[in-house]
Amino acid sequence: MNFPSYGLSCVLFASLVSIAALTVNRLMQRFATARHGMLLSALVMILASPAWIALLRTPQVASRNPLSGLLVSERDTMMDGETNMLLPLRLETPAETEVPDSMKRHAEWSPNDEVSWEENAKTLQSNLPATSLAIQPAIATGTSAESAVQANPLKDRVMRAARSVFPSLVAASLLGTLVVLIRVFVGLIRLRQILRESTPVSNTRVRESFVEACGRIGLRPDSVRLAVSDQVEIPIAARLIQSVVVLPREMVRDDSTSDVRQVLIHELAHVKRRDQWVVILQHLTSAIHWWNPLVHRLNRCLAEAREEICDNYVLENCDAPSYCRTLLQITQRQSPSMVPFGAVGLFTSRWKLEQ
Repeated sequence: MNFPSYGLSCVLFASLVSIAALTVNRLMQRFATARHGMLLSALVMILASPAWIALLRTPQVASRNPLSGLLVSERDTMMDGETNMLLPLRLETPAETEVPDSMKRHAEWSPNDEVSWEENAKTLQSNLPATSLAIQPAIATGTSAESAVQANPLKDRVMRAARSVFPSLVAASLLGTLVVLIRVFVGLIRLRQILRESTPVSNTRVRESFVEACGRIGLRPDSVRLAVSDQVEIPIAARLIQSVVVLPREMVRDDSTSDVRQVLIHELAHVKRRDQWVVILQHLTSAIHWWNPLVHRLNRCLAEAREEICDNYVLENCDAPSYCRTLLQITQRQSPSMVPFGAVGLFTSRWKLEQ
């Protein structure tokens, strides 16, 4: 496989999919659910693109691939037992063909000889495989192999330059991916520690609000664990084995029942939608495509659509001014901090406060 061309195909595909998804996202600002589904599908396509692009570049599939110019190079279309198909083939003339002595042609030239040679050439060209059609001009004109290779010197220089820097780019990409994966792994360990050290909520008022919020969302209260922790400053929802909603201890001590109910509805909406798995998928995609700003922008738009959907769950059960006051009160009591990797919080990023 031509690895520089393969890497370029993966980069090009991820960028094109991101651009298309971001363009459609701008046209669907009022449809949060549709935006979220479209952006998530684009993210899955980008994450799975290296595997199926490699499949498209196999010789068996590449010969029938309609996008061979975009995802498949000419070197990847060589079948087993074939030589370099970039080099032109030369047709054997009747003079070079071995025939029995009893069937040797007459030594004298006749006009019918030229007609039969042209018919044989056309028959041979029609039987050539699909991968040899691109070199038929070289066969027809009788050009040499050297002139065919030098027909596109710019492409040849670009491919040589790509092969020379490709190992360095791969090493840098793998190093960056390793660093991001280490950060994600450390974040998951921290999240596990937070969940393990959290304690069940004993406040009766908060428990009643939790049961009411579960009923409005459509979840069973025993399917989600409600806990409190001193290690979080904002409400979060996470899942390692069981779904857990963790509240800051200061919020549990507060006397406002409506504020807690609105926050619980928002976090339980994340649990119902299984957004924790989507967040892990986003972290994995960011680790692989850490160098691509388009993928990071797509991830941010996906997070915005997710938070907007969960906000809509809250607005179905309360008025917008009341929810805005709740968010402002939470930010006044504690400053939003970084949400642990693998969890979703009420304030995923500062853009939520700005909006």
